[in-house]
Amino acid sequence: MIVRGLSPLRRAVQFLTILPVGRLSAPSPADLAGSMAWFPLVGAVIGGGAGAFGWFVGGGGLVSSVAALAAAALLTGALQQSYELWVIPPGGKPHSLGLVDPKRSVKVVVPPELLPHVSADSTLAISIEPVGGSPTGQPTGPVIANGKLASL
Repeated sequence: MIVRGLSPLRRAVQFLTILPVGRLSAPSPADLAGSMAWFPLVGAVIGGGAGAFGWFVGGGGLVSSVAALAAAALLTGALQQSYELWVIPPGGKPHSLGLVDPKRSVKVVVPPELLPHVSADSTLAISIEPVGGSPTGQPTGPVIANGKLASL
């Protein structure tokens, strides 16, 4: 089936843009690994489309550059996302520790009700979420970083 064969391409578009790609669940690491071969093509289409839009709007110069950057930001959702920090106990479900700003240092205070979920075997993860955080209380976007906690 052609659609099934294009699943890695659809995953690449899902990961790199905010364009609707049909009914796809959140991608697993294996799904993303299988779609990585498509990332350059998707990136080229985004860049080419944004550049063409910029040229069409401004015909060259600063106006074209600003229009192209704005188009790329809108296509990729760069202006429409938050980064959410999660603690995941061994064998358990993720619990949000709040939003983090990737441009600043963050001090995280674990709420008392989440302290039982934090141990040396817990995992911290950061996911990309809609502005304001996950609407479901669980990660909905791709996890971009994770690591195990350790006792010092």
